[in-house]
Amino acid sequence: MIRHPARVLHYTPTLAVACLLSLPLATASHAAESSVAPMSSETASHTRSTVLIFNTQGEAGAMPNQLAIHFSARVQNTSPVTAQQRLNQMVKTAMDTAEREKDVSLHAGNYTLSQEYTQRGPQRWSAEQSLTLQGSDSAHLLALAEQLQSQGLGLNDMDWSIDPQTRQKLEDQARLDALKKIRVQAESDAQALGMKLARIERVQIGFGPPPEEPIAPRMMLMASARSAAPPQSTPEEQKIHVTVSARVILEP
Repeated sequence: MIRHPARVLHYTPTLAVACLLSLPLATASHAAESSVAPMSSETASHTRSTVLIFNTQGEAGAMPNQLAIHFSARVQNTSPVTAQQRLNQMVKTAMDTAEREKDVSLHAGNYTLSQEYTQRGPQRWSAEQSLTLQGSDSAHLLALAEQLQSQGLGLNDMDWSIDPQTRQKLEDQARLDALKKIRVQAESDAQALGMKLARIERVQIGFGPPPEEPIAPRMMLMASARSAAPPQSTPEEQKIHVTVSARVILEP
């Protein structure tokens, strides 16, 4: 048998190397071309815009139409059972009195029983419960408060408020007032800067807490329980505040 010598093939990947070398060149060429691309009209306009931040407040007011009168019923005795029994009877009498009246409500609240201590040891027991009388007819409510005081209830304080429906309307008015102020201020500033109002964005609305009615000192209110005339309370206008912040874009 005749054996032929093995053939060795030599292959040089010239084309592959050329292709690989050409890729970075093409990429670099594309990057250079992109870096000198002209800026779009939208981007150019954005760079010439001016941003202003506004914070303003809207306000609306009305006279309060709801009165709440807060009482406390308190009984002291050397026996805790007797103190609680007498307190329960006092509260029941007050609740029965209020139920006979129209358009008023009397709510019984916290109930506590405690014992007083001195250097000589424990003394009397004190039973106490809070009550709240509410209504919209202040004259009727104050006359009823005098009657409850004559039954032994102590008047702690009084406060006025606005009913939920009226409060919602006031919040709407205050919000619109604040939003109008934002636009007026933005247009005024744009004119002063020789620019025009492009848009208003990122508007945030916040509602302030209900205004607090000043409370008369406890000693003055308790003194009215010993007088012949009923307690007095004069309502004052309450304000609803709404805060608005916005980001305003001005353009040439």
